[in-house]
Amino acid sequence: MVVSHPVDICNSGQGSNSVSRTEPDKNLNEYLQPCQVLARIRAQYSVLNQNDAYFKLEKFTMNNLKTTVVVLLSVTGALILSNIGYAMELSSDESRVSLVSTKVLADGTSSAAEVFTFNSLTGSVAEEGAATVTIDLQSIDTGIDIRNERMAEFFFQTSEYPEAHITSQVPVSALVPGSHMLDLDVEVDLHGQQMSYTVPVMVSSVDAKVIVIAREPVLVNAASFELQGGLGKLGELAGLMHIPATVPVSFNLTFTR
Repeated sequence: MVVSHPVDICNSGQGSNSVSRTEPDKNLNEYLQPCQVLARIRAQYSVLNQNDAYFKLEKFTMNNLKTTVVVLLSVTGALILSNIGYAMELSSDESRVSLVSTKVLADGTSSAAEVFTFNSLTGSVAEEGAATVTIDLQSIDTGIDIRNERMAEFFFQTSEYPEAHITSQVPVSALVPGSHMLDLDVEVDLHGQQMSYTVPVMVSSVDAKVIVIAREPVLVNAASFELQGGLGKLGELAGLMHIPATVPVSFNLTFTR
């Protein structure tokens, strides 16, 4: 009797179809059962190998995904920091500070309101958000030359106080791209006097520009800066009955990187 070993049968790909034997088929049963068991073991081992390979692939993919996310966040952060990491200068041509002046005419029954602006503004925003704006008071534009001269000489007294200085601390978070609504604390130095205001503003950062706009006018009283004497002089020279001391001031400031 010549019969192959059961492991040889399984390894050779033989089963019930091809076995070296000299005895009847009934004696093959004792070898087929171990072969079937071995086949099952191999099948299970193959599944385990496939699962292990899938697990390793999944782990590799997740690790690479995490790395990609970290890199993207780092790049995004760097881009944001690069946008706010430079000092900005005020663009005078694109900026505007204006006030509305109201006058009561001599007859006492009628009044008129006019918009005055300033033609010369300078300023900057430092990297950490410290903002300064300087107004050349001699540059006031009322639309009438003689009135410009009187405003500079008698009201602002520019020979002694030629400039107004505004300072503030803009949060760095408001300098990143987008539009931001916030209340900005502002210090005003005018005519030798200092006053503090809280101004609702919108800060918009687009490309290389940061635009700061007052969302509502700032009410400024001339008496707060000891300007009421000059106000009376202006009314006298213009033959007016009264010039209200409180004026609304608006601003639209553009800073470029």
